Amino acid sequence: MSGCEKTGNCQPKHLQRNANSQRAGDVDVNIASSVSVAVELALARQQDNLEAAVTRAVQGAIDGMKNSVESLERKVVAHMETVKGQAAKVDHVQAETRAMKRAVSNNTADLEKLQLKVASLVDQDLRNNVRITGIGTGREGGGAIAFLQDMLPKWIPSLGDAKIQIERAHRIRSNKNNGQATMIFKVLRYQDRNTILQGARRKAPIQDAGRAIRFYADYTAFTSERRKAYGEVMKELYERGFSNLPDHPEDDDQR
Repeated sequence: MSGCEKTGNCQPKHLQRNANSQRAGDVDVNIASSVSVAVELALARQQDNLEAAVTRAVQGAIDGMKNSVESLERKVVAHMETVKGQAAKVDHVQAETRAMKRAVSNNTADLEKLQLKVASLVDQDLRNNVRITGIGTGREGGGAIAFLQDMLPKWIPSLGDAKIQIERAHRIRSNKNNGQATMIFKVLRYQDRNTILQGARRKAPIQDAGRAIRFYADYTAFTSERRKAYGEVMKELYERGFSNLPDHPEDDDQR
């Protein structure tokens, strides 16, 4: 009995071969389908893993940024507190500085008042003094008072025969080596001092032994500086003929 009779499959051989080939193709298709499904599952798992990894990485980065931002915020708050503290110190220093400025201003005003009082006292003591510049060194010989009493009427003819009483006289040496020095003398009466100064202004220029000499009032340096503020006005008044004024402001220029 033939094989086909035993199995009951007595198809022609070429049909059997086709059937076998079809079964083999079906197996290949099933394998390819299984492989495709497996690959898709693997890719899906890999994608899920990748997404999870990316999510973890992003979340980690966000958490790190949050921590950094929170740390930065804490630092900023700390710095702001420091700045507030420094600003408070600056305000305190500024307040102290303003108080010191007020104190200095008050002290300056008090000092000026004191200087004015001292200068007034000294000027009161100097009110009978007269300064002369330009007299050659040694012209007075051995006695300055006798020299002045002799020369004053010659320098200032308007004095006439008036006897000017001089209490004391002395020279002030200068750092300039010009063969002359300032001479200061004090008269007994204030009216004599004014008469000398007014006569000298009217007679100017005055010469002594070929040298130009000038007469002017004796003041403290403090008062001389204050007089300069109205010096130009006083000059103009003198030039316009107002001679009965306080001492000529040009006198201060010789200091």
